[in-house]
Amino acid sequence: MRNELQNILYDEVKGICPYCEKQMTKSWERDVYVELPEGGMKYIPITKEEWRDFMEIDHIDGNHKNNVFDNLIGCCKLCNIRKSNKKIGFTKQDLLLKK
Repeated sequence: MRNELQNILYDEVKGICPYCEKQMTKSWERDVYVELPEGGMKYIPITKEEWRDFMEIDHIDGNHKNNVFDNLIGCCKLCNIRKSNKKIGFTKQDLLLKK
């Protein structure tokens, strides 16, 4: 269910963070393990650049219990952290019209 919501929100913003306008990565589709030719699996660490570009679900009004669709938007991990720290207020309409 969460991956489905993430895909919808990713498509809604066309893969671009509405705050910094940077291209985002679908972190939920990234393979973190690869199969080795000799058998077994190997973990592939996430790079700093990848981590910054991963999309997260942002609660626009800052209320994490308000899961109404109009209060949710996809943004990059870095902007989500910055926004949470600054308590910036936007509406979804403001962010989508910005494009």
